Amino acid sequence: MARYRVSNKNIYGFSTRVTTTGLLAGLAFLVTALLAQLVIGPALYPVYLAGNTLDDQEAGASPTAGTPVAQSIADMEKLERFTLVTTGVVLKYDTINDQGTIYHRLLLPSGEKVVARINQRNMEKTGEPGVYRLPVGCWREWPGEPPPAVMVLDGLLVTSHYVDMVGDYRPALSEWDFSRGLANTAGSIVFLLCCILYPVWGVWRGKFAPAFFCRADPLLPRNDLELWCASAYALLDRMDPELEGWPLVTGAHRTRRAVANTKAALAAEHGITNGVQGLEAARRLAEPWAWETGDTRMAGWDLCRAMRLLAMLYHAGMLDRSALDRELSRTGKLAQRCFSSWEELTQSCLAGFDGRQRALAWDILLDLRATPHGPYSVPWRTGLSWSPEGGPGETEAVREVLSRYHVRD
Repeated sequence: MARYRVSNKNIYGFSTRVTTTGLLAGLAFLVTALLAQLVIGPALYPVYLAGNTLDDQEAGASPTAGTPVAQSIADMEKLERFTLVTTGVVLKYDTINDQGTIYHRLLLPSGEKVVARINQRNMEKTGEPGVYRLPVGCWREWPGEPPPAVMVLDGLLVTSHYVDMVGDYRPALSEWDFSRGLANTAGSIVFLLCCILYPVWGVWRGKFAPAFFCRADPLLPRNDLELWCASAYALLDRMDPELEGWPLVTGAHRTRRAVANTKAALAAEHGITNGVQGLEAARRLAEPWAWETGDTRMAGWDLCRAMRLLAMLYHAGMLDRSALDRELSRTGKLAQRCFSSWEELTQSCLAGFDGRQRALAWDILLDLRATPHGPYSVPWRTGLSWSPEGGPGETEAVREVLSRYHVRD
């Protein structure tokens, strides 16, 4: 035995809706990705670029025609921003590697040797082959102790400061790469949201059972009235192998096939195509017994069918929940007046079957009676009041029974 769950066949629609979920999520991914790539990305790219582009005179930016060229340490100390000129050979070979951070050894025109961090993306060629103007730089003290790899050369070059030609530089993506990254990210988020929200939406619509918080299923009885009435027609539900049965108020979830079957049954068996016709049919079954004072042995068959008919109308979307409770309250109270126990009501309902169906119904009835915390564990004299204000009504019995009910796997 496993703890109660309303359906172990189609949790979150994985039996009947996984393909639909995948198609919807895939379509949402494609639409979102295309919008991000072709529309949103180009619109946001200037904002992205503004946050990832250095100003002209920031350390690491490309030098301009007005950027002064420092010749010595004294020039670098005097100038707030400057550039240096060096050769490609120096940039390639005169390097210091400190745990992955690359520094360059530069020989200034004054003969002084310094250490520099260089953003090589923003260097500029000069008219002389192999000679480059370096990015805008500034003369900085080390934020802490100089790197050990630099200190090894102490005495051979100046180690108290370094030339910072990187600053806050971050390489900016091209517009196409930025838009493609945005498309992949946005599309993936929407895909995951669809995979999560579509099943949740299906549970909210009553299309299938939740995998978690199973008692939050909207088609479970929400009050003692609905639980009692669902117990009254539990035998009729179990006779239909297509239904999931008690304790669902509707006997089944609202999958497209189940709703279509319900509408077809209403039309074929009762000639019902709308809620007004359905209410009239349910009342025709129930109301004669309101005046009957003699033999009520067959009342159970009509009253249980009337309550089941109301549930079918709600399942087919022809009746709202408030109207369902109002009519169930009227019919359920009539059943309580005609009978004094579940045994009497179910025996009367059983009498409506004939032939082989009665034998099958008897076996099912015995099984339902033997089910711990099953439909007939609901107190017979449960209050069947209906709240016209739309409130939930009494919930003592429904909380007690559903908290303990089990289903066979």
